[in-house]
Amino acid sequence: MLVKPDSGNLREIKKMVGKGSLIGKISKVFSFNDIKKAHVMSQKGGFSGKLVLKDWI
Repeated sequence: MLVKPDSGNLREIKKMVGKGSLIGKISKVFSFNDIKKAHVMSQKGGFSGKLVLKDWI
């Protein structure tokens, strides 16, 4: 799938996020020390939402 940038759509998404009508779902937050666990979970599947690494920097 080829996607082209569209500033109008990005502005609309920004508005939706600002209003709270577009919310991302986080399944689990991992510390950087648990990056292997995060990778295993990402490969295994069976979860809904995003996996987040904190303390990246």
